[in-house]
Amino acid sequence: NLYGGFIVTIYCFHYFIAILHSVNNVRENMHSHTLEIVTYVRNNKNTYEQFDEIEKYAGSFLSRYDNHYMNDMAEFEGDASVEYIAEVFFEKISAILEDNGYSLERLEMSETPLRTYIISRTI
Repeated sequence: NLYGGFIVTIYCFHYFIAILHSVNNVRENMHSHTLEIVTYVRNNKNTYEQFDEIEKYAGSFLSRYDNHYMNDMAEFEGDASVEYIAEVFFEKISAILEDNGYSLERLEMSETPLRTYIISRTI
């Protein structure tokens, strides 16, 4: 490794998806958000990769949720809060990346520029 093993290299990707949800599971209270999702991905293969090679894994996964009412989806039934959505995304994206030689180190999800929920393996 070029850095003598002391520095960890991370790829950072920004995604935007539009969602509909209601926090209390009442359809009449449905509202929309454009979520900004930022992923920090470590390449565990010790090889240089093209950005688009790594980016496609989370991007493909997240596209399934774009423009959907989250409460109607089985994984969010009963809890479609932004925090819970972020936790589900973190677990699912982590599994996809790990199957392909990467690890998700951090995920940030913002419902507005002033509100961000962060899940991280380290501080």
